Amino acid sequence: MAVGISNYPTSLDAASDLVEATNNAFTTINMVGGLSSSATTITVVSTASFPNTGIFRINNEVISYSAKTATTFTVQTRGFESTTAASHANGDQVSLDITASSNNAKNSAIIALETKVGTGSSTPTANTVLRGTGTGT
Repeated sequence: MAVGISNYPTSLDAASDLVEATNNAFTTINMVGGLSSSATTITVVSTASFPNTGIFRINNEVISYSAKTATTFTVQTRGFESTTAASHANGDQVSLDITASSNNAKNSAIIALETKVGTGSSTPTANTVLRGTGTGT
């Protein structure tokens, strides 16, 4: 599915749907002539510190990516999160930032789960199972 969008309760989310994160993930563009605003493959020095899929920022542009190799990202969406696809210079920094989509995907998944489970203080007695209706009540 799409990076940064919760699928629950229609289907279970994968870690990539909810946007994986790593600490200290940054690299630089490694493309003679830089990066055009329509490029769908981005060559960098190294992708080693980045998750296999996710969201990163170059200057003021947020980009989602669906795959990576050792030195390239496969772009899913340029100008993600209402930013504008732009050209970037060779050597510009690429960084993994916590963005609205990464936060909101997790929020949506938690709220959907809480809605499905419902509320209440019922506790099953020993050796019994508390069974719900499956409708969140």
